[in-house]
Amino acid sequence: MKSHKHPNLPLIIFSIPLLIIILAISFGCQRKKEESSRKTEKTETKEKEIKWVSPATCGTCHSINYQDWNGTMHNEAFNDPLYLASLTVTQKDAATIGKEEEVMKFCVKCHAPLASFTNHLLPFDGSKMTPVEREGIQCDFCHRVTKVLGDNTRVKLDLYSNIKRGPYKDSYSNFHRTAYSKLHTTSEFCSDCHNVTNPINGLAVERTYDEWQNSVYSGKEGHKVIHCQDCHMKPEHGYPADIPVFGVERKNFYRHDFAGGNTWITGVLGATDQQQKAIKMLQSAAKLSVGAHKEESQLNLKVTVFNEGAGHKLPTGFPEGRLMWLHVIARDAQGIIIFESGAMDASGKLSRTATDGGPVKVYEIVPGIKQPDGTVKKSFHLALNDSIVSDNRIPPQKKDETSYNFSIPAGIGLVNLEVSLRYQSASKEFVDFLTENVSPGELGSNLKEIWQSYPPPVVEMEKVTKKIPSS
Repeated sequence: MKSHKHPNLPLIIFSIPLLIIILAISFGCQRKKEESSRKTEKTETKEKEIKWVSPATCGTCHSINYQDWNGTMHNEAFNDPLYLASLTVTQKDAATIGKEEEVMKFCVKCHAPLASFTNHLLPFDGSKMTPVEREGIQCDFCHRVTKVLGDNTRVKLDLYSNIKRGPYKDSYSNFHRTAYSKLHTTSEFCSDCHNVTNPINGLAVERTYDEWQNSVYSGKEGHKVIHCQDCHMKPEHGYPADIPVFGVERKNFYRHDFAGGNTWITGVLGATDQQQKAIKMLQSAAKLSVGAHKEESQLNLKVTVFNEGAGHKLPTGFPEGRLMWLHVIARDAQGIIIFESGAMDASGKLSRTATDGGPVKVYEIVPGIKQPDGTVKKSFHLALNDSIVSDNRIPPQKKDETSYNFSIPAGIGLVNLEVSLRYQSASKEFVDFLTENVSPGELGSNLKEIWQSYPPPVVEMEKVTKKIPSS
């Protein structure tokens, strides 16, 4: 049987190694090209500058939003003298445990979030920051957020495009691109800043978002969902943009005043409109009722505080200094005090003892440090606190009752009773602690002077008066 040889077999045999060599060279060149491309892309990304837009620039088209935001605690987050004094003390405490850089980045990130994306968080005095980064929680931070990742201002930002995200599906601008974001209409958007966890020991420092999430306002028990924005950015009819072509009237124009519970620093910084909005917000938060009956020479009171209007505990926010308490005062017909609980002394410090020696009802969360014997001692050292001593604040749509029993002198006629629910943004006890631990020339060293010239206002949230016969 004859074998059939392919006439071009020698050529094919010779060509195969050549083809392999060509393919190898080609593949190698392509791989080098791809590697080079990746390196170039990485270099370009690294060198690409993040360009923040100043809120004042945004205000040229969004004047109402800018005017609302200007002077808010969001705007002044990095300039707040109480924050600066706290920051100085925290830096010293963190240094004692070798965690200075970690703790300081954690603190500054919340108050100047843009700086965390440009590696400008330290030094903590902001000397490396751009002017825009020092403007607190502002337009370009909020409207670039694409995802909330967790507590302590952990978010994903669209850093390099000029897309601004918000609550409208049909918005348009010739200055920047726009995109609809459902996230911006939900409480989750606020959670990254308003859930604060100590990065060293995991202590839940502030939990305003969780307080909302655990309440009926998040939709529990069949309640209608009411988000943070519905109260703190109360939507109304209006025009988010000024330019006629783009200024579409909206039914849900979210105001950017972010009214909260800070009635002190807003006044210190001259933002009186913001201060008044905070007072109004506080005065809509709770309902007070008083039951009174006399038994022989004893007057018995039952005071009920109902958290009627707040979507979080009362009070909420930073735990070290905020106070809410009951002030109860009974006078005879001549105005002489028979009993008082919740008075302030001449220095502006809340007395924790009533005239009969009993305790004063103060609603607060008390942080502390665990001692070797297992007890927890109250502490204002923010970086070192690892435990909660107590928390008797009132959750949303919940009530708290307090009883008072005191003697009435015989033959005094009517008893004039006044019961009020009071609030203060920062206690003298906390401010004294800060000023004692901040040296002249350090950040926040002017806090004592600020207190002396303009102490935190005491806001009367609700008041009840009664005239009770003594016999």
